[in-house]
Amino acid sequence: VEELLRKAKAGHDAPLAGIFPGAGHPSRRWPIERFAELARMLERNDQVRAILFAGPEERALVREARSKLPASTIVLDRLTIPQLAAAAARLSVFVSNDTGPMHIAAAVGTPVVVLMEHHPMFNCYIPPGERHRVVVARTVGDIPVEAAYAAARAAFTTERASSLFSS
Repeated sequence: VEELLRKAKAGHDAPLAGIFPGAGHPSRRWPIERFAELARMLERNDQVRAILFAGPEERALVREARSKLPASTIVLDRLTIPQLAAAAARLSVFVSNDTGPMHIAAAVGTPVVVLMEHHPMFNCYIPPGERHRVVVARTVGDIPVEAAYAAARAAFTTERASSLFSS
């Protein structure tokens, strides 16, 4: 993973935001155009570089996303689960639909932003802890980019502040 990031010129200094646009069912996917706009906002406003993560099921999404995401976006779409965990550990924040990779990112200590539709038991699907954010709406497609951006920014800003004072 370090070699892949080095080739993509992702230094250890620059903050990285992971985005995972996939989900088991299309109704649980936030639109790829919104992920792209989120990546642009993070890059423009916060100098955060995006990494698009995808598995074999998301190959079509990756093709669609490449034309919409900022040119600086790193695409990692052929990782094993241990490689995904290693890459997620390098991130300042991981923004995802309700998916397995989101739980992997949370498990390695990365703050996550979960984008999901509201249903009676939605709280049982989110990782515990104050560092994680959940953005819910009637449907995942109803979530505005601004809400996802605010949650992502709050997650990585809180993480940066706590790491500054823990040294």
